[in-house]
Amino acid sequence: MAFAIGRTLGPAVARNRLRRRLRAVLRQIDTTTPLPPALILIGAKRPADELTYEMIERDVISLITEITAAINTTTSASSTHNSTHNSMGSGR
Repeated sequence: MAFAIGRTLGPAVARNRLRRRLRAVLRQIDTTTPLPPALILIGAKRPADELTYEMIERDVISLITEITAAINTTTSASSTHNSTHNSMGSGR
């Protein structure tokens, strides 16, 4: 998990506060629901520094849910493709 929080968000204090909140939310989520096996980059721009912890938590949970669904869809589509390929190739 990585964060892209540019200087346009605000001073270092605001960027670091947001980074700490994101880490805390991710730690909390990971204890209840394992994070998907993926490389994830979270970008933030104004007005993200004005969000409450609860708002950040809601947004991150929504993003993780979408990522997990996309991974599961991709995995099931690829396993369907592989099983079709394997059954077609077994007639040799």
